[in-house]
Amino acid sequence: MPPLKELTITPPFTPKKGFLGLPRELRDVIYTFTLVQPIKWSRRHKPTCPHCPRTCTVFERPLFTYNVQPCACLRRTGLALLLANRQIHAEAAPVFWAENPHCFSLAAEFTAGIITGPVLRPAYRLLLRHVSVMSVTWAFNQPYGGASVATKEQTALLWQALMECRGLERLEVHPFYGWWHVEQYGYLGRLGAALPLLRSFGWEKLNYFNVGKDFKGQWLDFPKLQTLYCLSRKEVDVGSFTSGGAVRESIREFETNFLVHVRYAIECDLLGHRYRPQSLNSPVYRSFSYKLGEGLDDRNPTQTLQLRDCTTTTVQLFGLPLSAETRKRNARERYIHDVLQRKQGKPTMREQKMSEAVKVRRSENKSKQKLREERERNNERTQKFLRQIDDRLWMAQQARMEEVDRKAALQQSLEAAAELKRLERKKVSRPR
Repeated sequence: MPPLKELTITPPFTPKKGFLGLPRELRDVIYTFTLVQPIKWSRRHKPTCPHCPRTCTVFERPLFTYNVQPCACLRRTGLALLLANRQIHAEAAPVFWAENPHCFSLAAEFTAGIITGPVLRPAYRLLLRHVSVMSVTWAFNQPYGGASVATKEQTALLWQALMECRGLERLEVHPFYGWWHVEQYGYLGRLGAALPLLRSFGWEKLNYFNVGKDFKGQWLDFPKLQTLYCLSRKEVDVGSFTSGGAVRESIREFETNFLVHVRYAIECDLLGHRYRPQSLNSPVYRSFSYKLGEGLDDRNPTQTLQLRDCTTTTVQLFGLPLSAETRKRNARERYIHDVLQRKQGKPTMREQKMSEAVKVRRSENKSKQKLREERERNNERTQKFLRQIDDRLWMAQQARMEEVDRKAALQQSLEAAAELKRLERKKVSRPR
């Protein structure tokens, strides 16, 4: 009998349904569209946010200038996609870490996720491509403080953490972190060897200008001045960091030459001066505030400047006022949002604002009522205490008067008894 052949039963191929059933190329496009967002410094308030300006005369304050964020507009969206399942996380996480520019307002924020804290996995450190570490103004206030920002240990941890991200291709660092400590010069000198894929390194700094002229051409005074922020960046060759003196000279060139030229170009090309004398008898004038150039709004935040040394540079402006087109578009989006809210039976933005105002007013009224009742109770206690004191004083006075009357009656009785005794003594007859 011939031997039986082995039979292999293969079930028919059934493609996956839903999102995982799509080709990988389409899933990557969806990952990119969902997870990749603009750089942190250029994010703005959403049209439905109450902090978004409603007029073209109020400057939109950048989100990164808030120490405590007043809204959720700065948060990344779409991160819940990474929590769907393990396969989607394994496919989407490299897209998120590699294609997004990761910006930090403080060095401590970056080192907490790389070295001092278990936030970022070591495998994902190699996926970082673009990192920007700033030193925002509020970092020098409480509870941070300038001392905690510029410590020797903190800046050393920053460069150690950067060198662990060996996949970096672009790096921007505030010169503050490369100036104060000699040990950092060694870190900067090893950047080229530690980061073989690094093709762009630059110093960057945020300057601000007080703009004091409104849309009617009237000059404003403090505190009505509005702030315009300017981010300047200069490309530097990491191969030139051969010694501490070379690093120091690079930072000095950036701060004392490049930034001075940039500020002068912004003052001359984009802003106007208002000068006034320092004193009544002084002919020396100083810059008091600036006025915004014609047509400078949120449509053109990137400006190319011609510097005095015959070079050009590109700066990024933040906090610009809204253009008429942006204001209309925001109003249209708010209207659509209100229509959808009404269809779903939910309150609109105006109704929410009014209800919040009513709640605040009710809370204030309740607190005022409580304060009034507490004040009345205190007055009643005070009046009752005063009445008790008056009653005690009256009773003490009555007791004193009764004591005086008793003593007076006793004295009268004693005097009457003495007088009676004297009279009785007179009546006694003398013997013959």
